[in-house]
Amino acid sequence: MRIYVLEPYLTGSHRAWAEGYAARSAHEVHVVSLPGQFWKWRQTGGFVTLAGRFRSEVERSGPPDAIVATSLLDLSGFLGLTRDLTAGVPVGLYLH
Repeated sequence: MRIYVLEPYLTGSHRAWAEGYAARSAHEVHVVSLPGQFWKWRQTGGFVTLAGRFRSEVERSGPPDAIVATSLLDLSGFLGLTRDLTAGVPVGLYLH
């Protein structure tokens, strides 16, 4: 199973969780992230940049079987920009 973890604020405990999940999962996990700075911007507008990075990662690694997004992501905005790639894909929201 190919799982994409979406983390717009990869630093501190957010980094530890995302990278720990990827390292310990029995599945193929790809962390798509933005640097851990400007947290308010990452929360409100980071989904635009993250959508572009997600597209690039999907081209390299293949389509997702599941997506896990963290609570700092505007998930509805992200899904709106990537619906051609994410339609029908199960999506979970991790409240960190």
